[in-house]
Amino acid sequence: MKQRYPKLPIKVGKARMRLLTAIITGDNDLANWVRAAVDQGQVIGSPAAIRELKHRLDEVLEPEPQATDATATASSAGP
Repeated sequence: MKQRYPKLPIKVGKARMRLLTAIITGDNDLANWVRAAVDQGQVIGSPAAIRELKHRLDEVLEPEPQATDATATASSAGP
């Protein structure tokens, strides 16, 4: 089934709701769509609310930290 997205521009509250839906369902495509809308200036609202949404997007979409070679070597070396 094709994902349906609202027409742009959207209000910051609706963008926040879409982001929360993406977090709960694990839908990376929806989260990336919200990020694209924010980056293109298609989200309407107060500058403070948009900054908060951008911050939340950065937290949600940042890559998971991966073990470095030094960390993996230290943990496997043992006592």
